[in-house]
Amino acid sequence: LESQGEVGVVGSATHGREALDLWRRLSPNVILSAPSLPILNGPALTREVMMQNPTAILALAQTQTDPLLGEMLSAGAIDVLVL
Repeated sequence: LESQGEVGVVGSATHGREALDLWRRLSPNVILSAPSLPILNGPALTREVMMQNPTAILALAQTQTDPLLGEMLSAGAIDVLVL
């Protein structure tokens, strides 16, 4: 994404709890999140963010069949990006 010159990556997390901590500290405009993050999954992360300070969240997935994608969208994610 950064190579396109229009987007800057401000943080990267290996699990949902770390993503939540980075979001609080860095205040990004958009969060890209996988649904199956360890420790705090994508739907739980999305719910936490939406309750505290709604931020645009895109769910990243390899297929559209992941059942957690629907949970992320219901929790407030704006769309799914299939890679």
